[in-house]
Amino acid sequence: VCSPIRAQTASLLNPQSRYRPTGWRAFSGRRIARRAAKGGGDQKPSKTSKESKVEAYTEEDRRRQEENVSDFDFWTAAGGGSELEDTFAELALDLTRSRVKAGGRVLDLMAGSETLLAPEAAYFVCGVGLVDEHLRNNPLLDQTVTVDLNDTPGPDLCGAGGLEPASFDTLLCSGALPYLTHPEHAIAQGVELLTEDGVLVVSWSSSVRAEKATAGWLRMDTAQQLDFVKHLLVSAGLSSSSLRVDVSGPT
Repeated sequence: VCSPIRAQTASLLNPQSRYRPTGWRAFSGRRIARRAAKGGGDQKPSKTSKESKVEAYTEEDRRRQEENVSDFDFWTAAGGGSELEDTFAELALDLTRSRVKAGGRVLDLMAGSETLLAPEAAYFVCGVGLVDEHLRNNPLLDQTVTVDLNDTPGPDLCGAGGLEPASFDTLLCSGALPYLTHPEHAIAQGVELLTEDGVLVVSWSSSVRAEKATAGWLRMDTAQQLDFVKHLLVSAGLSSSSLRVDVSGPT
């Protein structure tokens, strides 16, 4: 028998809640290797005037249309698969083939029952996600950490579930950005877990579940989203010169 909450949540999950037409976007880049600067201290990523103008989320931006159903109930009913549609999932896989070092340690941020990694290569993969059942059903995960990244204040990933700073070669964030209420915190936490010169690959589709996407994300067009994500990544410690953007489909 379907519970009232599960039935209510399931009724929200329909194709009409997604935007059409769809497009796929991705950034990949490397964490800055910390080197001693003149006068002591570590080098910090510089910000261009354009990047500094990108607005951070306001409290209103962090709100979602559907706040009566918890994130846990909503995503449990959604099934835990990638939010990227099949065509764009293939593009994301091609990107990881070229950017992710085989045999390395990979952290999948906001993981579900699917991790977008090339199946022919061997990795150690840790999934950080909300629904434990989805993480258990993910065949690529060697380690799981169940945590709600939308908790306020945001959880400290360093030390959680045995995770140590600078212990992963690659950070993946596939299809999750539209749903993060504090994306600046989640990305910064993830980058702290990257080794120096480690690689981050973040991708998303313009097809989103509008009920749980943040108001701030929904108000931005494609160009604004790209600027916003670039700002998040550089602010978190990625090298701006290493950033590569991939765009496919309608813009």
